[in-house]
Amino acid sequence: NEIIAKLELLATQNVDSHNLWIEQVAKVEALRNEFFVIGKVPPEDTETTWGKFKTVCKDFNVLKNSFYKDIKKEQNDNLIKKQALIAKAKEHQESTDFAATTPIMKQIQEDWKAIGHVPLKFSDKVWKEFRAVCNQYFERLKEQKNEENADEVASFEKKKEYMETIR
Repeated sequence: NEIIAKLELLATQNVDSHNLWIEQVAKVEALRNEFFVIGKVPPEDTETTWGKFKTVCKDFNVLKNSFYKDIKKEQNDNLIKKQALIAKAKEHQESTDFAATTPIMKQIQEDWKAIGHVPLKFSDKVWKEFRAVCNQYFERLKEQKNEENADEVASFEKKKEYMETIR
């Protein structure tokens, strides 16, 4: 009954992280093993004790499974949000209005960072797709700035030559 009471306490604690759940599961496993090592109880208490034990173990597992289902749902929602950001980035990826589009692309990147984890099997795929779209846009922006800089450098050189002829 003492072990069952300890299990009941574990089955009612609100745990909010994966690492804490791992610790909780280890504690429950240790208590379960201890329960079985103790041995038999008097025959008139066997059914009651076993019923309480099974119920409290079931309650613990329901609580644990609920936590992981919530995480899975949250990760799937995050995947949908990240896919929407990829679509939005693709809409702006070919834009030539860099002054208007660059802040939008930077905001998309900030929004990406704010969204949490996605299911592991999709994580690399969506990240690579997002990075490729952003890289393509920012490479085009860099090329455009290099062209502008080249014009400025050429203009500066002409001014420099002109200044020399005036001297």
